[in-house]
Amino acid sequence: MSICIFLYILHKIIQNVIFFVIVKTNMTLQIKNEKLLEHIAAVLKDLRIEKNVTQIDVYNETKIHIGRVETASANVSISTLEMLCKYYGIKLSTFFKRVEDLSR
Repeated sequence: MSICIFLYILHKIIQNVIFFVIVKTNMTLQIKNEKLLEHIAAVLKDLRIEKNVTQIDVYNETKIHIGRVETASANVSISTLEMLCKYYGIKLSTFFKRVEDLSR
């Protein structure tokens, strides 16, 4: 292998490593409110039980791994919550009202 090809490959590897470090650094800056996540998890689990579906059913129909959300181990996005609320047939405002009621 010529030195030019070696240097080009090395350059690309370094470029990818730097990009990964920047992305990874940005990903670790998430704020995580454990108590809020526990309340969100509890409401989502109640909604799933009320609909009489399993976590596997939810995944098959939404492609969302609800188990990580229901155990409060995932910092769930608003987009995911909105999709789950549609799945459960509930408005986001009603969902957050239920979460707020648990906080009292």
